[in-house]
Amino acid sequence: MTRTLAVASVLAGALLTATPARAASCSLVVWPIAFGTYNVFATAPTDTDASVSFNCTASVSIIITLSAGNASSLVRCNTGCSPTQLSYNLYLDAARTVIWGDQSHWSVYSNAHPPAGTWVYVQAYGRIPAGQDVAAGSYTDSVVVTVIY
Repeated sequence: MTRTLAVASVLAGALLTATPARAASCSLVVWPIAFGTYNVFATAPTDTDASVSFNCTASVSIIITLSAGNASSLVRCNTGCSPTQLSYNLYLDAARTVIWGDQSHWSVYSNAHPPAGTWVYVQAYGRIPAGQDVAAGSYTDSVVVTVIY
């Protein structure tokens, strides 16, 4: 018998505008990452992706960071990291080797002076490692997306 469960991880923040003291302002749009169904018997990881988009009124240097979610280690988990929780991570690259995080842990997205007034799309790659024997159910997490310019 095959057991499956639905998994969703959300990059938090629908549309937010940051306005610092200088003349530039930036808009940020974050699309949810939805993993869909995770099969506990699958031998391959469950992968998905989504995008983070930004647009700034001036050509400024951009850094985008992601919080650890509810995790306290290098693997994000939904509501804490225990053997009964489903672990996953978010990456900057399609090969899923560069973990996307904050400036003190993991790597960050940076773009030196993208064109002003142009939407820039950045892919976020998600992975749930195979071989996790977790209970069927719905799993979610919230990750804070921060744009620094």
